[in-house]
Amino acid sequence: MRRRFRALAVVSIALVSWLLVRARHRAAAVPLSPVTAGRYVGPDFPERAGLTTGEAPDGEMDDMAHYARPDFDPERVHPAIRDFYEETAAYRMTGTVTWHRGFRLGAALAARLTSAIEQLNLPGPFESSTIALESRFATIRAGVDPREDVRAWVRTNPETDEAVFVALYGSHTGESDASSSRIAHERFVNGAGPDGSAGSRNAERFVNDAARGSAGSRTATERYVNVAVPIPWGNVSTALHIAHAGGDPDATGIDLTTRAGELSGLYLVTPLSAFALPVEQRFAVRPDKGANHPADGDATEARNEAGIVATQTMRLCGVPFLTIEYDAVRDDATAAVDDAPSDQ
Repeated sequence: MRRRFRALAVVSIALVSWLLVRARHRAAAVPLSPVTAGRYVGPDFPERAGLTTGEAPDGEMDDMAHYARPDFDPERVHPAIRDFYEETAAYRMTGTVTWHRGFRLGAALAARLTSAIEQLNLPGPFESSTIALESRFATIRAGVDPREDVRAWVRTNPETDEAVFVALYGSHTGESDASSSRIAHERFVNGAGPDGSAGSRNAERFVNDAARGSAGSRTATERYVNVAVPIPWGNVSTALHIAHAGGDPDATGIDLTTRAGELSGLYLVTPLSAFALPVEQRFAVRPDKGANHPADGDATEARNEAGIVATQTMRLCGVPFLTIEYDAVRDDATAAVDDAPSDQ
């Protein structure tokens, strides 16, 4: 019996060690933010930590065109969605939180901690599930973070002035092997004409290496959305692959997911090291009306007429544990409705 117990213990230790090494190896390949927090985060964390320049960008990203790939054309994205990402501060948001069965007790216990530190401060499973979110942005100083175009996005609950999410948004690029199983489902288009009009906007996006095989291999340069959420003595970072909704090149919505792309994933950054976590995240972002792309219409009108809806789904070892439904509409669009003359 003792021998069996010892053998089981050795096997368990070896398995855990292998999993940790593998998780650490995966995280090492991704540029992750080193920014961590102390015991308290709160809405003024970026300024209190001395991270900001005093400037304020307009949105989560400067230009969605920076994420263009042969299989992702930002010009196809609905104007409301693109505008939301580029001018996020102009939008009013609400979030409706659903904790799934099997995780509700843990969420209820964790809610006390997240409320105290004012980070990831979501309603617990036994509270009102819909909250309003106010946004502000702050540019992060160069040299503080190795990622590109980093800015803080602070979302607060206007009823309590407490922070709900405090996150540092940036991006990184990496090369993905098109033959990899994680991206084998993606379509890659090579320029068919001498001017490359039918293919990539960037001639260096694909490199054929005939020495590696008769058909060669293809390597794509991809830009990922890279989000860091500071927590006490660490951060939780997510690298997201952006694509047309459902992989349809004609879709006007987008998906952001950790399930595609070589350098996507969800990671825990600690003072000792960073580790990939068995957690998946997906954002499905759609216009809430006017779903067809206004090919011949006014993009500004289409943008103002359609807010966006986004569904964030998180899974632990493949099991869904959290879903958040976001609704967002421009402030000026809301004002236009409020100021419209009445027929009465």
